[in-house]
Amino acid sequence: MSRVPREISDLSYYHVLVRGNDKQKIFFDDEDKKKILQILKNYSDVDLLKLIAYCILDTHAHFLLKIEKYDISTIMKKVNVTYAYYYNCKYQRTGHVFYDRFKSTCIREKKYILPVIRFIHNDPISNGIVQKHDAYKWSSYKDYIEMNDDTVVFYKKIILAQFDSNTREAVHKFKVYTKTENKDLFLDVKDSVENKINRMLEIYLAKNDINLSELGYKQNKCHRTHLVLMLKNTGILSIRKIGEILQLNRGVVYKIIKEHSGEDEIQ
Repeated sequence: MSRVPREISDLSYYHVLVRGNDKQKIFFDDEDKKKILQILKNYSDVDLLKLIAYCILDTHAHFLLKIEKYDISTIMKKVNVTYAYYYNCKYQRTGHVFYDRFKSTCIREKKYILPVIRFIHNDPISNGIVQKHDAYKWSSYKDYIEMNDDTVVFYKKIILAQFDSNTREAVHKFKVYTKTENKDLFLDVKDSVENKINRMLEIYLAKNDINLSELGYKQNKCHRTHLVLMLKNTGILSIRKIGEILQLNRGVVYKIIKEHSGEDEIQ
């Protein structure tokens, strides 16, 4: 079966998830975690990527990357192959290290960059590893709150400036923001984004006693509009994809979004 082409982000930002086969550990110790960061730094040094945020657990890792050259699949293939070679040599094994290629979500609007960073920094807490963000060593959270310049993470000052022009106040607001409840739909090792979206859709349709095939009917205009905007606001779905999910013509989806976008740019 041929692979489905990955979506391209107009902003060049991607939330990437890598994980081990059968949920096995792929980052056993500090050396392994340092290695994957060093690999990312090496590719950053030759301008293939910029690392915005990360969190590395034993069984998986989240990265927020800015890709300006090539495409996300080409870059992540380089990263995964390099780490797999190191891993297999160190542990004297052969075969695949990562589950599938990797999972990625393109970030379609700038307003979703902060929620992705928050989601990534909350991963150790979500997985019950620590109770406080700064208690986990292998995430970029400390790079932000300590403003550490000796790091592989880029754009910290730009990210923090979105909270406040005063650095100390910005760091404080960043901490508060990170602790707020996160209901965003991003890549999770426990559940796929597609499954979460499908459940949201199923719940809404059942609650309003309508079938997906009836969504295009004139009397269901309000439901049609609500669902299109709900999916659009996830920030990860293209107009084409929204149309496929809701069984609507692309032009219908575009018109609804345009009518409710005000002065916002259609992504």
